[in-house]
Amino acid sequence: MNDKIIRVLLLEDNSGDARLMNELLKESTTSQFDLIHVERLTDALIKLSKEKFDVVIIDLTVPDSSGFETFLKIRSLTEDLPILVLTGSTEDELAEKTIQEGAQDYLVKGQVTSSSLQRAIKFSIERQKKKSSEPVHTPKKTQSDLKGTVLGFIGAKGGVGTTTVAINMGIILAKEKKRVIALELMPNHGSFSQLLGHVPSENLKSILDLDETQIDEHLLEQKLFSHPAGLKVLFSPQSAHETKEIEPEHAKKIINHLRHLSDYLIIDFSNYPSQATKEGILLCHSVALVSDTDITSINAGKFILDLISSWGFNRGHANAIIVNKIVSPQPIKQTDIKTQLGCEILGMIPTATLACNISQKSGEPIAQSMLDNNFVEQITQITHKLCGTATIKVF
Repeated sequence: MNDKIIRVLLLEDNSGDARLMNELLKESTTSQFDLIHVERLTDALIKLSKEKFDVVIIDLTVPDSSGFETFLKIRSLTEDLPILVLTGSTEDELAEKTIQEGAQDYLVKGQVTSSSLQRAIKFSIERQKKKSSEPVHTPKKTQSDLKGTVLGFIGAKGGVGTTTVAINMGIILAKEKKRVIALELMPNHGSFSQLLGHVPSENLKSILDLDETQIDEHLLEQKLFSHPAGLKVLFSPQSAHETKEIEPEHAKKIINHLRHLSDYLIIDFSNYPSQATKEGILLCHSVALVSDTDITSINAGKFILDLISSWGFNRGHANAIIVNKIVSPQPIKQTDIKTQLGCEILGMIPTATLACNISQKSGEPIAQSMLDNNFVEQITQITHKLCGTATIKVF
């Protein structure tokens, strides 16, 4: 028997099919397989970001994703890994499309045997190795090709911790060697400068004073502050006399240019409705509502989710992050919050009062200082989930 253990990640929401796949691999007398089974795309993306696998087998329809989008999101993290697609028919046009776009093969449910499954896995690994070893001419990317993912953050109300969540997520992604820009898209002073311990010499005001046709990537790069943790930041106006309403066309131009300069553009929105906020939300791949467990906050959050849905944003791409600001002997259940808000809950961030207070005084976010490992662990998991739910858009 081959001593090398072949690690297989299986994305399949049908537990019966998953058990069958596991049993078929156990029948092997020539190879050892370690099958890791997950039922949701977000869980698969987290596994792929943390662990090493030899092959990925996916069902395209799972609870939190369906169709070709499932394949694209898996492929975005597995360019060097072979992907096998599970399908229910030999005449599946969608499965054929995934092969055209890089999947190694597809397997028809009900027709898979132990030998055919092992053969498909081994052949896909060998083909991928051969493909990876072949010299490939890669055209140099232009600025218009470099389009990052836009993640929006909006608080159910003031003071729930939206900026803390957004900044710490940005630092986590920057630590993973991603190009991250944090944009404080507000007409007046926000909390970026306090959380980052930096009084900016440049902010949005000078950009908002320009005609929108004058805004370009070179100009925006000059206005960005480079934080020691790795992310770049564009601050909102910092004083009362600098306060200026953001025109919708300015917001669109700023966002579209900044996403060309980044892998992830994180936007901290004001929860006060405006045309600029509307245009910004509609450019987001995913929007995270940040709320605490107070019923007033949850009701306010539902209003905001209803509002952005009325603007035309797909409710399925809006999620919630719950901040436990107060330790309660009878905390509200996550399922109850999900029902009231009508969206998926990415996770609940634990109480970290002391760490937050120290962070604000020092200007060093918790994800940078690692003052509270539980907080960092939870927000890291939520970050990977949010990135996994971001829907691919082409502008």
